[in-house]
Amino acid sequence: MESKIEDLSFVREVRVRSSPRVVKDVEVHPRQTVSWRLERDAELRIVDESVWLTRHLDPYDYWLRSGDVVRLSRGEHVWIWSDGERAVEVSLTSQCKPAPAVRLDPSSLAARDQRRVALLTARRSENSPRR
Repeated sequence: MESKIEDLSFVREVRVRSSPRVVKDVEVHPRQTVSWRLERDAELRIVDESVWLTRHLDPYDYWLRSGDVVRLSRGEHVWIWSDGERAVEVSLTSQCKPAPAVRLDPSSLAARDQRRVALLTARRSENSPRR
C-alpha cells in the first residue's frame, strides 16, 4: 500500500547537490560563545533551541531559532552565543570543489614505470645474499 504526503509546506528548499559536501557539527554550551573564521562558503543550520549570531562587519545581530539557515561567506568571522539551559547543536555545511581533471600522458607513465622497475631491481640486487 502506497501512502502519499499531501501537505509539503514543511519542505523549505530542494536542491540537487552536484558535489560532495562537508558537514561540521558544533555544540554550543549554555552561556558560551563560540567563534571562528570560515574557510569556505557555508550554511549555518540551527538544529535545536535558539542562538545569537554576530557577524564581523555586520551592523546587525541575529536571533536564530531551530530550523533557521543562514548563508555565510568565506573569510567571514562569526560568533554564536547560547543563553539556554542546555547545549545547542548547530551545523556548518559547505560544498567541496571537485578535484581538477588530470590528463596523463601514457608515454610518461611508461617511462615512470620503467624507472621504478630499474630502481626495485637495483635494490634487490644490493640486498640479495651473494653466493
